[in-house]
Amino acid sequence: MDKTWNKSIVKEDARAKQTKLAREKTQQNHPQPGSSSQVPSVFLWEEDIETGFLLKKAVSQNKAQHIWQDYPNNQHCYESTTNKWDICEALDPEPEKVMHFRGGNPLPTGDTSHDKGTQCKV
Repeated sequence: MDKTWNKSIVKEDARAKQTKLAREKTQQNHPQPGSSSQVPSVFLWEEDIETGFLLKKAVSQNKAQHIWQDYPNNQHCYESTTNKWDICEALDPEPEKVMHFRGGNPLPTGDTSHDKGTQCKV
């Protein structure tokens, strides 16, 4: 009876490891979360102004899709065991920020220091 129970645990551990590795492979390029039930949960860590502590807040799938690109990849942290993403500016407090504009040059007229593309690094 003990041997059967031990084999069952080994099989579950192997299955859990396969699941974890598959999740890590899927998430390795920081894909924007989708809307299916299989997507990872997303949590946003924000500083409490009064205490200075970081507070972890669950983010809806819809909101995650909207804020995902506001944070660079080095501010995303994936946990494959629990299938969740943490977004936290404290992971890299001073990254090179990228602002997205929906058309044209966001710089004042006559400023030609950037191309007229859709991204402007600040």
